[in-house]
Amino acid sequence: MKKIYGQAGSLPWDEAKALIAQREKATQELVDRLAQLGPGGARAIAAEYTEAGSTRAKLLLVHALGKLNDAEAAGALQTLLDGADSLSVRKEMILALRQRPEAAAEQALAGVLATADDVQLRFASAQGLSGRACALPVLAERLREEASSEVRRELVRSV
Repeated sequence: MKKIYGQAGSLPWDEAKALIAQREKATQELVDRLAQLGPGGARAIAAEYTEAGSTRAKLLLVHALGKLNDAEAAGALQTLLDGADSLSVRKEMILALRQRPEAAAEQALAGVLATADDVQLRFASAQGLSGRACALPVLAERLREEASSEVRRELVRSV
């Protein structure tokens, strides 16, 4: 195990907190840099996503797609969402879609709301559609069919 994970050890609480804060800051700086790619950046980030080996790298790229000033970002997120197999990554993609103003983001969120088996994904999609005038018919329709009481409550709040 030592060869895989290195030396086992512990850090004092304050040092551990400082290390976590440093990592979070570095992650946010990377996301912000990627988000500055602008038009055309969505294709580059999506291509990099397919090559990313770790979940952490994938999540960083997903967060950048949520902030990127590129109209193609929502479509890229939709494509990646359709192929994602990890629930946690899919949920982060939905959260990134919530940040996108494009109609493609709304369509992707509506699709997840209508078809996802997982309650968390439907709940996050309902939150993402909240406040979008074009989504009212989708939210109202789903309210009639939704089995989860938590998602139904969120749909009511979203309408």
